[in-house]
Amino acid sequence: MNAKNKSYAVSTPRAINDDNPDPTWLAYRPEHTASVGTTWKPLSKLLINLNGRYISQYKSVSAHANTTRSNYPGGFIVTNAGLKYHVAEGAELSLLCRNIGNDTIRRSRVVPCPWTQFYCGSGFHILIRNLYNDMIVTPASP
Repeated sequence: MNAKNKSYAVSTPRAINDDNPDPTWLAYRPEHTASVGTTWKPLSKLLINLNGRYISQYKSVSAHANTTRSNYPGGFIVTNAGLKYHVAEGAELSLLCRNIGNDTIRRSRVVPCPWTQFYCGSGFHILIRNLYNDMIVTPASP
């Protein structure tokens, strides 16, 4: 990723951004990110999804900048898992676990994101037939 601020110039008086190790880098943009995921269907009614994402340490922040990048956000891996089970025709149940490793994720220098999170849900699909086609009366042949 090349997230550079091409119009950057050192300001007078110095701005907070000037204290970043690379002040031309856009704030809160990691240098590297990578994602990987897979979906597996071990049974006809069961779907399993696993995914992960790596975010490198940020090179620039817009608040609390320092030349050593101490306490800069980034440098973490987040892993998630999900299950979806087809209960009956038009009905499914799902479970999701986010941030399985309970890594402290910081998208800003000060505020951490929530820890491991669990979600459960249900889905219902209703098919409504087109009744108009059933009401068309074709004239009888002579």
